[in-house]
Amino acid sequence: MQAKFGDTVKVHFVGRLPDGQVFAQSQPGNPVEFRIGEKRLLPGFEQAVVGMQPGETKTEAIPPALGYGLHDPAQLVTVTREQLGDEASVGERYTLRATNGDQVTATVVELSDETVLLDANHPLAGQEIVFDIHLLEIV
Repeated sequence: MQAKFGDTVKVHFVGRLPDGQVFAQSQPGNPVEFRIGEKRLLPGFEQAVVGMQPGETKTEAIPPALGYGLHDPAQLVTVTREQLGDEASVGERYTLRATNGDQVTATVVELSDETVLLDANHPLAGQEIVFDIHLLEIV
């Protein structure tokens, strides 16, 4: 039996960058259960599970468009230092309110004496990612 769209599956996984740095993984004894096609997980991850059989393990490289998305320059915003305070530092993350009222998390990517450049893209946007996936069962 192979996993297909609409199936509920249980998997263990390790998500890493091409250099081997792990950014996410399932916990031993606590597999991730999801229905393929519900779009709860990254599109490339769900697509990688399609066709797998229980007990099978595979490694799949996911391009940015099917992972955390392409890096969108429109998600860069400049604010004054006064808006964030003097303690802002590169790499620090802030939760901001967008003009539509939604909360957005942004990372400080550049500082000057007067301004702060924030990036609201996902930290892994624009990057290829790799998943080691082990399909435990089709529920």
